[in-house]
Amino acid sequence: MVEAATASPEESLLGKVFDGISRFPHVFLAAIVIVGFLLRVLYIRQAAADPFFQNPIIDARFYDGWALKILGGDWIGEEAYYQDPLFAYFLAAIYKLFGHSFAAVRVIQAGIDSATLALLYFIGRELFDVRVGLLSAALGALYGPMVCSTGLLDKTTLTIFLTALPIAVLVWAQDRGWKSCRLVGFLLGLDILTRGNMLAVTLGIGLWLAFGRGMANLHVSVKRGMAVVLGAGLVVGLVTLRNYLVSGDVVLLSSNAGLNFFIGNNPLTAGNYVEPPFLHGIPEKEYADSKAVAGRVIDKASEVSRFWLGQGLGFIRHQPMKWLALMGRKVWLLFISFEIPETYSFYYFRDQYSALSVAFLNWGIIFPLALLGAVTCLIRRRGGVILIFSALYVVSVVLFFITSRYRAPLAIPILVLAAAALAELGAMWRDGAYRSAVARAAFLAVLLGLVHWTPAWMRRHVIAPGLSTPHATLGLMLSEAGDLSGALNALRKASAIHPDSATFAYMANCHNRLGDTDQAILEYHQALRMDPMYVEAYNNLGVLYYKKGDYQAALKAFESAMKLQPDDPEIAKNYANVSKLTRRNLP
Repeated sequence: MVEAATASPEESLLGKVFDGISRFPHVFLAAIVIVGFLLRVLYIRQAAADPFFQNPIIDARFYDGWALKILGGDWIGEEAYYQDPLFAYFLAAIYKLFGHSFAAVRVIQAGIDSATLALLYFIGRELFDVRVGLLSAALGALYGPMVCSTGLLDKTTLTIFLTALPIAVLVWAQDRGWKSCRLVGFLLGLDILTRGNMLAVTLGIGLWLAFGRGMANLHVSVKRGMAVVLGAGLVVGLVTLRNYLVSGDVVLLSSNAGLNFFIGNNPLTAGNYVEPPFLHGIPEKEYADSKAVAGRVIDKASEVSRFWLGQGLGFIRHQPMKWLALMGRKVWLLFISFEIPETYSFYYFRDQYSALSVAFLNWGIIFPLALLGAVTCLIRRRGGVILIFSALYVVSVVLFFITSRYRAPLAIPILVLAAAALAELGAMWRDGAYRSAVARAAFLAVLLGLVHWTPAWMRRHVIAPGLSTPHATLGLMLSEAGDLSGALNALRKASAIHPDSATFAYMANCHNRLGDTDQAILEYHQALRMDPMYVEAYNNLGVLYYKKGDYQAALKAFESAMKLQPDDPEIAKNYANVSKLTRRNLP
């Protein structure tokens, strides 16, 4: 007679937990979504008085102004879109309903992000099982960068949601008729209107659906792929048509694509966002700056974009080995744990607001787990949708440059794969496969070490500038608000972390406004020692020397500015005026 095996207390308890989850998944999901929403609202409440929350800057200010124009009746516009348009209309709709309220935008974004948690559950459940679905949602609820983005006047939260939604529908539609794929394409089209690189991802998904799953029922597969591309093409085509009707210029989506490609593919970049010296650093002036520096008569936005695309391709063609090394760096930057800021810094907010400490999960934890999950998926031939999406998205970002918000949509497949890895490890431990579980845990430890490894070039060119960015930006904001003492304190913090020409120029401006002209001149010289191509610094230095009556020094500064930017009317005027004075004062 064979006796029945008796489960240990630990096995029994673990089994009961899994049974409870399997029986009442929606109860667990509702709890996760509610906790995720409350955590996001808590963070928004904690940071409500933060200067970054109260004062939109750079892209946030650009989109806020654009939304107000739409609300004022200018909903079509007069020029081809310079940036991805959907977020501006999203803001305008909120302002229409709730007034010009940043708080309303943030609470609605918290709700959208909570809906993303439900989509994560659906994707994980459909591709794997209920446990993976719930783990995916739970990981998303506690994923710090997602929580942080809900508080920003930024399109990241909307983009993440519009990435999760078509993936969820694609998971549902991939084994159904080709007509259901039209919805996938339409939703991807909306996603493209928030993140232009999704166009390449959409085309890749269409090709994968058409030809990537064998030759059986090829005609049906091709129809599925075409349905996705055509669905997205309908949305993109309407934007292209609008651009042509208002400007007479054929601009597919937005006219900054060529410049963005050049920013990510030139000899001076380390792979992250490094602003070229000819840009003022705000979207309102970027187009004019990029058009002026093109150095020839260009009437159309599409021609400006093609010019800068050609400059980037020229770098690739003439320095292929350097470009390949740059691509390797960009891949590494995409996978490291550090959240590379462009305007806002995750670390600035995390260090000040406890809600982001509760949301303790970060890329450095999630991504190694996801790699472990991806290996399992490849071995077991599961999760093809999110593996393909991840690969396509990686390529689309690496072709440009790496920042935290560009990486953000990749969190959707990464969170699901991480959940799959955790579920697999839990199942191994529950079933007594301790040796396999330990082997995978060791592999995970190696991956954790790799994503947290920061070579010297990365610390120097990426991490230090990234950590100084929020202090420099805060200094600029306080300066604009008239708090010059506070601005100088913030700028000194930024300079202590990473000395930068722009930071010294900002300090020079503060000293000038405080009446300390000599110190302002010293700061501008320091800025120019760090960046001899800094046109604006030369011009401002010339103005200060002019005010002091040192016309020879002023003329020298304006000459340097003229050599770098001969077509700038302000510099030309300053140069002409000082030239007359210097000739008049000659003995």
